Amino acid sequence: RIWLNILRVACVGVLVCGFSLAGILLGGFMGIIDTAPDISMESLEIDKLSTYIYDQDGNEINKIRTETQRVYIPIEEMSDNLLKAVVAVEDSRFYDHNGIDIQGILRAGFVNLQASDSAEGGSTITQQVIKSLALTTDKNWTRKIQEWYLALRLEYDLTQEYGHDRAKDMILEKYLNFVNLGNSTYGVEAASNRYFSKSSKDLTLSEAAVLAGVI
Repeated sequence: RIWLNILRVACVGVLVCGFSLAGILLGGFMGIIDTAPDISMESLEIDKLSTYIYDQDGNEINKIRTETQRVYIPIEEMSDNLLKAVVAVEDSRFYDHNGIDIQGILRAGFVNLQASDSAEGGSTITQQVIKSLALTTDKNWTRKIQEWYLALRLEYDLTQEYGHDRAKDMILEKYLNFVNLGNSTYGVEAASNRYFSKSSKDLTLSEAAVLAGVI
């Protein structure tokens, strides 16, 4: 009977500790979520663009070289080859997931565990937009949890307002206009002009594959 009472007390203690730990973890998780910034497509603003000088008739006469070369264009003006190439390389399930890719996260975790290093990332295109335009690039769990939450929230809000396909296009457009493509060149339009002397809508399949590879 003594051992039975001890076992009962031990079981109660384990349950109390378990519930207490769960409460602490849940409280910490909710605290991280509550401190996440409020975002929308309007708040995810890309403000560093290339600067041009025009004459009084609106003709371009010069381009000022700055540390950031970027030309913002809508997704409708981008090559379909480019869109498909970038999605294939960066986030092959982009049109299927809801902001985070559980399969990608598990795969990246397995690869990194084997490599004992961050050999592969599990971030979706949506997460990369959030991280670059709303959060920081700090590598900690607080930022990562906020990134997951905001990615889910952004896709949900956009899908409710615009529908699935348009929501995905809006996110991909934002990504392709801010992404770093080397030599102080950001966004696919500036990169297309720099590397191929043409607009991104005129890229061939091989040229689109090159830019996707640069990312």
